[in-house]
Amino acid sequence: MKVKIIAKGDDGTGLPCPDIISMRIAYFLFFKGIDFEIIPLTNKNKDSVLPENVSEKRLPVVLDEDTATYLEELGDIEEFYNQKYPQLHLGYSREHERLTSDAYIHFMAYAKKSTDDILVKIKNDLKQIEAQLAASQGPYMCGKIPSLVDCILFPKLYQIRSFFELTGTTDKIQLDELPQFSAYYSLMMSLPISEELKSPNDMLTYFYQTKGFPRSVFKKRP
Repeated sequence: MKVKIIAKGDDGTGLPCPDIISMRIAYFLFFKGIDFEIIPLTNKNKDSVLPENVSEKRLPVVLDEDTATYLEELGDIEEFYNQKYPQLHLGYSREHERLTSDAYIHFMAYAKKSTDDILVKIKNDLKQIEAQLAASQGPYMCGKIPSLVDCILFPKLYQIRSFFELTGTTDKIQLDELPQFSAYYSLMMSLPISEELKSPNDMLTYFYQTKGFPRSVFKKRP
């Protein structure tokens, strides 16, 4: 194993906690064809996993075993592996910056104040993603091959869609009106790495509650 992603883990299950940054790194390495392993850091293993000079407050951290290098900054991680494995350079265009951020920003706002106005913003953001997929002719956000946009955006979409699924309210975001989005989501979820990155429902529910969603909304969960 050449690369290890050391991510915050759940002490009860030993699984990685829901985290869009850890997922972003995992998709980045996966698309570049780099062999890696995700190590959930818990109270049980932290003394043996992290050296003293690397703080658990900096998680996720990447260990490149070939060079015995710990990479703690997200930008440094992506630059390091783009240089080390240049055959598939996963780039990112400024024109997609709002595309990868707006929906999640509005979703986090929805956690604190679940109003119809914010819900409309989320739906409009998803329509923008739908339009981008149509313009690029997919199957990925920027066309036929994956890019950093997919690595950044999809973990956020996973958390957004999972919330509406867990609360039985997918009708609120009208996914049936977004065929390109639905096809893209299915494609990304079908990737082998996605199965490894999925969080159990109870962990997702707890995560959403820490972000401000009241426990009562999850009573609709099957």
